[in-house]
Amino acid sequence: MGTCECARDTCQHYGPCKARGSEFHHKKPVGTGGSEELTNCQFLCKLCHQQAHSSGEGIGRL
Repeated sequence: MGTCECARDTCQHYGPCKARGSEFHHKKPVGTGGSEELTNCQFLCKLCHQQAHSSGEGIGRL
């Protein structure tokens, strides 16, 4: 498995999250017309995936 693909800076010294990715996130939700294609997905760690859904904001690489 690869690393988290978020582009948000989690630390001013170390930059973006580098945790192991474990979940797919739809950049554009399927319910609003997003596709199931891999081009509409990001591979995220569990924490970044939860934050993406709770914040209501994109987290990069759109």
